[in-house]
Amino acid sequence: MPDGEQPRRTTDRTGPLWTVLQCLVLAAFCCAVALIVLLVGMVVLSITGLSFDAHGYVRIFGIIIAVPLGVVAMLLWALYQWLRRGSEYRWLQRRGD
Repeated sequence: MPDGEQPRRTTDRTGPLWTVLQCLVLAAFCCAVALIVLLVGMVVLSITGLSFDAHGYVRIFGIIIAVPLGVVAMLLWALYQWLRRGSEYRWLQRRGD
């Protein structure tokens, strides 16, 4: 390294640990989406009368749980995209040399 040049800090997001982390985040996202679909389906069945819900608890709790879970799913998707694009950003940094 020439004198006066700072060492370059790189983060290697292509290793096996990053791959496992990507898979775990994607699996958590898929579980969250499946749970949202299940809850929305239960709410729709309750609203249309195809499911017996005398007091409307399925509607109330289904919506109350599905809304924050939607936010969690969006955060998991953003994290997954950030993990996937790490190698792309590193390639763009090298291109500028």
